[in-house]
Amino acid sequence: SRLLALLEASLVNFPMVDIYILIKIGLEELHPFTFAAYRYVIASIIVASFLFIKREELLPIFIILGFLGYFMAQSLQFVGLFYLRAVEVTFLLNFTPIIVLILEVLFLREKQALS
Repeated sequence: SRLLALLEASLVNFPMVDIYILIKIGLEELHPFTFAAYRYVIASIIVASFLFIKREELLPIFIILGFLGYFMAQSLQFVGLFYLRAVEVTFLLNFTPIIVLILEVLFLREKQALS
């Protein structure tokens, strides 16, 4: 139903919108790496439990991707939030698609159609 879809969208968007503010509050008590570690250990346990339930053989791949793609990236983002204001970090992160575009043109030799 429409109401359920709106509730689901709100549930997903609330953490995305307010995450930097909540992280800033958490950084008053915790070191950036400790905060990121707690956050992603909990998330890893949840993801791993789904993998074990489905009996998939993907756990090693998820561990590697989780460490490099999430833990390291988010840890560095938390360090940025430790030194900068949330609005400045958000501004810098909004350049990610442009950086990805440049890297894929340089390294993957992909031609992009800008429309």
